[in-house]
Amino acid sequence: MTSTSSAPDGLGTDMMVALGAKERTEEEYRQLLQSAGLELAQVLAPQQQLNLVEARPTQTNA
Repeated sequence: MTSTSSAPDGLGTDMMVALGAKERTEEEYRQLLQSAGLELAQVLAPQQQLNLVEARPTQTNA
């Protein structure tokens, strides 16, 4: 366990495998959100290993 996380080591990997998830770059998030009619508003990194992605409806869908 790291000092920046209260989750046991490997928990993130276990969840990714169980849910078929993957790590994404900011550009991959932009493309994924765009395909859903959303746009990336901002990415926050409150902790070293945790990012928060804020999305909003695109202007044409608002």
